[in-house]
Amino acid sequence: MIFPPEQQVELRDTLRQGPLQFGLEQSRWTLKAIGLVVTWLGRYSLSGICRILKALQISYKRGRHHVHSPDPHYNVKKQWAEQCEAEAKANPGKIVTVYMDEVSFYRQPTLASDWCPTGSDYQPLAERAVHKTNTRSRVVGALDVVTGQVTYRQRSKIGVDQLCAFYRQLRDTYPEAERIYVIQDNWYNVHFHPEVIDAALDLGIIPVPLPTYAPWLNPTEKLWRKLYQEIIHLHRLSNQWEELKACVNRFLNQFASGSPELLHYVGLLPN
Repeated sequence: MIFPPEQQVELRDTLRQGPLQFGLEQSRWTLKAIGLVVTWLGRYSLSGICRILKALQISYKRGRHHVHSPDPHYNVKKQWAEQCEAEAKANPGKIVTVYMDEVSFYRQPTLASDWCPTGSDYQPLAERAVHKTNTRSRVVGALDVVTGQVTYRQRSKIGVDQLCAFYRQLRDTYPEAERIYVIQDNWYNVHFHPEVIDAALDLGIIPVPLPTYAPWLNPTEKLWRKLYQEIIHLHRLSNQWEELKACVNRFLNQFASGSPELLHYVGLLPN
């Protein structure tokens, strides 16, 4: 069975929310409830819906404990972000839409798997620095939904002043744009600080909030995953802090002129 990508996205987004969000008086999804809410599944029998879910690699799984703050405006915020994307694609250069996020990385390498000889005498090693302090650096980055261009700023701390400076940098990157939408998470004491909002609006930048605790809606999260997979995990530069920071810059600089491959990787273009 083959289903259009937009139908698969709709199904997965629906299942990430609870049935109560759609007016159903139940806490968990059933096949019947899925068929009622996901309209394109409504014409199938319960066994048919079950087969479709399996074909799309959606299974009935045991839950795990998780802290989550459901956003009652989930659909409204998600649709606003989608409208910003569509507007930029319909008016390239004139309207710019980016997803923004921050990430931290540290002097000490993170653990991950790697290829090495078999046997108990061999294991991938995370070579730690002699420094007692696990120094941290922060990156704020913006991913263009049309071109895949990445604009970023690396500092020891990203606060109100640095975010205002980043917005000025973003405006310098797109001097001809009439409007720049910046879709971002709800880090309210920084992202929506009054000074940041004033700086953004003065520059023709419109901050767009994502639903609370919905990182799957921000493609920049996958850019950071790629950064960790290629540069940070098991890195061998714990005693060369400046070089590690330079490696991160070089990684991000490869997307300075845009990248269709990156758009495919983060899910903004179909694979």
